[in-house]
Amino acid sequence: MIKITHLLAIATVLTAQYSYAEVLPSSITCGTNIFAPYSFKENNNLTGIDVDVIKEIGERIGIKIILQSHPWKRLLKKIKDGDLDCVFSAFKTPERLEYMSYTNVPIHVSPLMLYTSKKKQINIHNIDDLNGMRIALIRGFKLSNELDNAIKKDTFQTIIVTEIEQTFKMLQAQRVDAVIYNHHVGAYYIKKFNLTNITHTNKPIAVSSAYITFPKKSKLAHLIPKFDEALFDILADGSYKNIMDKYVKTNVKNDLKNKTYQ
Repeated sequence: MIKITHLLAIATVLTAQYSYAEVLPSSITCGTNIFAPYSFKENNNLTGIDVDVIKEIGERIGIKIILQSHPWKRLLKKIKDGDLDCVFSAFKTPERLEYMSYTNVPIHVSPLMLYTSKKKQINIHNIDDLNGMRIALIRGFKLSNELDNAIKKDTFQTIIVTEIEQTFKMLQAQRVDAVIYNHHVGAYYIKKFNLTNITHTNKPIAVSSAYITFPKKSKLAHLIPKFDEALFDILADGSYKNIMDKYVKTNVKNDLKNKTYQ
């Protein structure tokens, strides 16, 4: 996990003083995808780290946030068409910046780990070492600028599916060589499916920040400073750490030593 103080440092640099002359809406509808432990369903209700953070933001700024879940590609279409008021949590890409406005403060930071079968000896020192590998990815899911560029260059073969569970089951059956996920996401699914034959790189192969976004077609850009301020306060007053502790148990000090190969 990227240390919470790292998120706080980002927030401190990016958060500025704003005036809030605009009238706030009474409610907005925000969409997310199933990406445990950040967002998932429990007893048919959405829950998770990012879900709790979004709810906390709504309470702090006085807006009711109505939650929906959709597959990632459909989420992007909905926000592009202006059918959702916001989406979480999205990495920045040049294409997405054309139709989405981002908060300045990230909702979480993702250390992206490469997961492989223990039966295969795979040594990864940089992205070029992925050459020729078959890697399962979620449709519409972006990784990092470096990894996305490697995909465009056909450095490795991508097998596109719709659900995270599919990628891990394919890896377990050795139908693909690897999958790439946030460290906590990988740990969640390995535990859920008891995938004892899967391991991961010792260090992230990339690190990406994920944000709350608003459609540029809407007139809700004035909410971004409000969301930034609330996110900053959630990080600063310890609420973010409390939310994290509900869903994951991690050695922050050890995780912090993980540096990317880049």
